[in-house]
Amino acid sequence: MQITTVLIALGLLIFLSHVLNAFFDKIRISNVLFLILIGLVVGPVMGWVSPAYLGQFGSVFTTITLIVILFESGTSLDIVMLKKSFLGASLLTILNFVGALFFGYILGRLLLNLDILHSLFLGAALGGTSSAVVIPMIRQLKSGQKAETVLYLESALSDVLCLVVALALLSGIEVGEVSVAGIFQNMAVSFLFAILLGAFIGFFWILILKKYLKNVSNSMFTSFALAFILYGVSENLGLNGGICVLSYGIMVGNTGNIGFVKKRLTDSEDATLSKNERSFFSEIVFVLQTYFFVYIGISIQLNSVWHILVGLMMVVATFAFRFLTVKILGKKDLSVRDIKLITSMGPKGLVAAVLASLPLQNALEQANTAIGKPDLQTQVDALVLSGQTIQDVAYAVVLISIICCSVMVWMVEHRKEA
Repeated sequence: MQITTVLIALGLLIFLSHVLNAFFDKIRISNVLFLILIGLVVGPVMGWVSPAYLGQFGSVFTTITLIVILFESGTSLDIVMLKKSFLGASLLTILNFVGALFFGYILGRLLLNLDILHSLFLGAALGGTSSAVVIPMIRQLKSGQKAETVLYLESALSDVLCLVVALALLSGIEVGEVSVAGIFQNMAVSFLFAILLGAFIGFFWILILKKYLKNVSNSMFTSFALAFILYGVSENLGLNGGICVLSYGIMVGNTGNIGFVKKRLTDSEDATLSKNERSFFSEIVFVLQTYFFVYIGISIQLNSVWHILVGLMMVVATFAFRFLTVKILGKKDLSVRDIKLITSMGPKGLVAAVLASLPLQNALEQANTAIGKPDLQTQVDALVLSGQTIQDVAYAVVLISIICCSVMVWMVEHRKEA
């Protein structure tokens, strides 16, 4: 593909995304769905672009997008509302994750011929919601502040659950057993220390930014740069990079509401991000997420009709369970519309797709070592088949869940207008 064609396509995507955003008030369908469908057409359907075409840049790009979205989301959260919503968001996250774990186990055992650990892994990989999908959609919907905060927190917290539990199960698949105590220990360390590190750095950074870099040109991007550094350092320390960046963003965006920070600044108004800074962060997120959703569409592979049907069953089961949990937990504090919107926000994203690809990758690596060893070949072939099944079902769930989310949001908004 010629470089000029690529540049034209990239420019047209930004224009199209802006046009779709402008029409959202009329059609009430998020641009997320349209961008993913574009990716499906140019990728799996027409074969013009594949994930392999992007090489290592694909994984780097998705990580950068996640960091930027989480940081900018953190700066938009109100710390007062955060305190009120944290318990509810945590309960919602845990219940929905356990529900996905259960449904993954049942479908894996009964319909996919998977063993216990592979079935649980399927549920764990699909147990969260995608920050990169949920956050842009909820911002277009003008929901209540508590509903927005709950969804932000849920998408971030569920990433921790999915990553820790799924990776523990993956290790269990390799050795044949799983340490439940180890899962909880890793989760506590990954979660708590990531929050502390992000908040600590955010506190000192806002002091430096407002006291010493206030009049330095081009200083706004340094906050993003520090978010990248934080993500990399926390991941290398074995912590959850996403939670660390979100915590850092929350501290940077809320220092004007924290008394001990105000005391260290000459002017309390300087403690908060300016309108220009928030606008700049928002524009960066808009550009990156536009390309990100197209990349998701390019990356999705649908190889088996049966696996697509099982994926559909998984989506229906998890959304129905989500409806019950949201209705029970939010009946006192949320409006009927917000309950419906939170129920709709159950899309899976790239975290689910990446996790679901790991068993197959590990099995293929073992297949290379099993060449010439007939006693191991049968066992490795079974692992490859299980890994391929999990990947196919997960890709189907990602696509179907995003479509269902978009349709459900449209129905909620359409009925509100009617």
